[in-house]
Amino acid sequence: MLGRDLVTWHGNELSPEMLSLALDTACLGSAHLIGLSAVILTDMSSEALRHREDLLREAAMVHDAARLVHGLD
Repeated sequence: MLGRDLVTWHGNELSPEMLSLALDTACLGSAHLIGLSAVILTDMSSEALRHREDLLREAAMVHDAARLVHGLD
């Protein structure tokens, strides 16, 4: 009976591991889609290419932080 009082399940909540994985994949996917779209829509302008590189760099930083929690690589 004591163990039952220690753990309370709350529906519709993500575990820390699943939340970090969701944020990691959303950030990386968005960086790729937005960066590639900018490059295509501007006919490969240098500004769009720099923007894409910046987005991918930031997504890599999120990935480095998130993988410490979700443990996948």
